[in-house]
Amino acid sequence: TPILASRGRCPTIRRAGNNTLKDKNTLAETRMACYKKERKETIMEHKMVSAAIIRRDGKILIVREPNKEQWSLPGGKAIGGEGPRETLTRELCEEFPELRIRNSPRPFRHFPSTVNHREMHIFLVEVTGEATPNPKEIAEARWVFDPIVEGYNLPSQVIRALLSLRIRPPPPEIFV
Repeated sequence: TPILASRGRCPTIRRAGNNTLKDKNTLAETRMACYKKERKETIMEHKMVSAAIIRRDGKILIVREPNKEQWSLPGGKAIGGEGPRETLTRELCEEFPELRIRNSPRPFRHFPSTVNHREMHIFLVEVTGEATPNPKEIAEARWVFDPIVEGYNLPSQVIRALLSLRIRPPPPEIFV
């Protein structure tokens, strides 16, 4: 019988002795089931992203994650069965422990998933407290007047959302 070794999570054949057809089929079925499970978990965990437009004194909060050169809005990926608001609330608490969300985040833009991008929900969020980032989650956080004009490297979906913010600004009571 073959000896199974784990490379990642799926079994592989490490040493083959006198393999029977039954052993080979069992191994192939086990690997296929494991692959499907991993694929499903990957898709479930990373198919949706939520981000926040947080404004204060006419500036927008942008962040850069550790080991990345691209800037973005605060937020992150959904885990398990989280919805967009739950994802955003959890991510803001992880990234900025001292910030408190004043009201329920208001939906602003939604971008469906494409070949190059995940589904993205962007919310307008009112916060109180200091925007001191958690260094494990955020390498840098900056308040900027216009990240597009100031030349920050931003994802295309964030640029589109910020441009639409210029075209049709929400009522002033949304902003802090």
